[in-house]
Amino acid sequence: MKKKRIAFVFPGQGSQYPGMGKDFYQKYPQVKRIFEKANEELNIDLTRICFEGGKELLESTANTQIAVFVVSFASFEVLRNEGVNPDVLGGHSLGEYTALVVSGSLDFLDGLRLVYKRGEFMEEAAQKRPGSMVAIIGLDKEEIAKILRKVEGLGIVVAANFNCPGQIVISGEIETVERVRELAGKAGARKVIPLKVMGAFHSLLMKEAQMRLKKEIEKTNFKVPRIPFIANVNANFIEEPQEIKESLIRQIVSPVLWEDSIRKMAEWGVDAFVEVGPGKVLSGLIRRTLGQKLILNIEDQKSLCKSLKILRET
Repeated sequence: MKKKRIAFVFPGQGSQYPGMGKDFYQKYPQVKRIFEKANEELNIDLTRICFEGGKELLESTANTQIAVFVVSFASFEVLRNEGVNPDVLGGHSLGEYTALVVSGSLDFLDGLRLVYKRGEFMEEAAQKRPGSMVAIIGLDKEEIAKILRKVEGLGIVVAANFNCPGQIVISGEIETVERVRELAGKAGARKVIPLKVMGAFHSLLMKEAQMRLKKEIEKTNFKVPRIPFIANVNANFIEEPQEIKESLIRQIVSPVLWEDSIRKMAEWGVDAFVEVGPGKVLSGLIRRTLGQKLILNIEDQKSLCKSLKILRET
């Protein structure tokens, strides 16, 4: 029987929820050690942020990014200890850092420091240049491009995430995004949903964050990934350390080509997709992109047991 090709995909900002990671933290000593290492390295209290913090505490970009990164990596460690390993890796925006640590391209502590700085820089950039993001449901790429052409000159606004067929996220200055929202409604969008984020991510409003993060990334050591990795910025495999650095720098102000990344994995022969980390956001996007593929998620003991049973039976 042909061995299944498995993709591990790691979530980004927006997947967080109070209590995430607690189940694994209480059951697995290695997860506890990961949290303790993060607390010690960054001088923060991640257990409070993840387990006790309300939505407000978790919605701070600086807190969210490091919390999602650590919970996702800890979930991977649990899965790896069960003997399940990926053939290919990807991550949505912030999730790329988890994927690169798992691939062996980036050391965990280096990833931890970069993600912490990334969250901090993006939050500060958002405070200086306020913006917003909305998800437009029910219009295709061409229809969105047409709307964006209509608002040229009004202010900064871009397509930031191409998540799945019929779901594109727009990012930019608040008034311009609002205008796009109105035009999308008139063009027949089924829904236009404001995202609960602090700023206009993946747009030029993040330019200052990009410049600051660039310095941090350039002085960090990256290696060739041991496991194939697909990048957000071009929806393709990249392996040269310098190319990986450049893709992470570009990613801050560039669109996330998630739908294309998932299609690339499917073309490459992936049979099963496992979302590793909090929530099921990516699982839903993959399902809407590919239909009836095997799509699983690992975020707590219940989902772990269910997914392991399915993976071992198929």
